[in-house]
Amino acid sequence: HELKTPLSIITANIGVLYANKDETVNSQIKWLEYISNGAGRMTGLVQSMLTLSRIETENTFLAKAEINISNALIDAVSSFEAAADSKNIEIKKHVTKDITVNSYPALIEQIIHILIDNAVSYTPSGGIIDITLYREKTEAVLSVQNSGSGISEEDLPKVFDRFFRSDTSRKNNGDSYGLGLAIAKSGIDKIGGKIKVESIKNEKTVFIVKIPV
Repeated sequence: HELKTPLSIITANIGVLYANKDETVNSQIKWLEYISNGAGRMTGLVQSMLTLSRIETENTFLAKAEINISNALIDAVSSFEAAADSKNIEIKKHVTKDITVNSYPALIEQIIHILIDNAVSYTPSGGIIDITLYREKTEAVLSVQNSGSGISEEDLPKVFDRFFRSDTSRKNNGDSYGLGLAIAKSGIDKIGGKIKVESIKNEKTVFIVKIPV
């Protein structure tokens, strides 16, 4: 379904262009934009599917290196400040300095990016995102909490499934592929960590990640 929909959009609009081939490009710009949007959606979907495949391939991310998770988290938050400001979302940070791990830097950065992006996407205008990072014994613990409609008890066990999107997420984020959290879960499994989600309906959702240090 995720591939069929944008393909149908592209095919239908190409048909319209052929039916009006004597018209100018400017007069057909609407159909070209639909085609561009459909192609863009397919590109994002294919890239996400390739990422999942790469993570799950044994020879992927073999080069481990030390990464300062504290700095990576602060940098990631900074990159989302404009998007949060546009929705009047307040981001609160409680980050313990210089927590480092020997792991896969690109993969950890991607996991952080996915969780913050998810929080910004599903926090309503005027809401709050609370991000915490601290060390607990042999683990770095990252918590990303956002206010909002929350996730129903029925949907909670499915949030890490590929292509799963709740009714609420379909309404609030039509460009979502339902793959971001699946990628995060696969990434966490790859680095030997843990991830879980907790939610209170119409109040908040929190994702908690534990990474071995």
